[in-house]
Amino acid sequence: MDRWRVRALDKLLADPALSENRRCLAYRALAVKCDVLISGFARRGKTGEADRYRRLKEKHGGRESVARAASEAS
Repeated sequence: MDRWRVRALDKLLADPALSENRRCLAYRALAVKCDVLISGFARRGKTGEADRYRRLKEKHGGRESVARAASEAS
């Protein structure tokens, strides 16, 4: 189930029309779900799948720090 939600959040984060506040919230949800998947795959020895979700989390990670900096500046 989390895999489908992560996929949907990835698509959502790719939308340039998404507000920074919603982008920040979407990234946080994606990060939590990726962590759950990474943990489960690592526990079962599926390192390739775990790496896939690590890369996906890192792909959007830079955007989170930009959004956080913008909200702190306000």
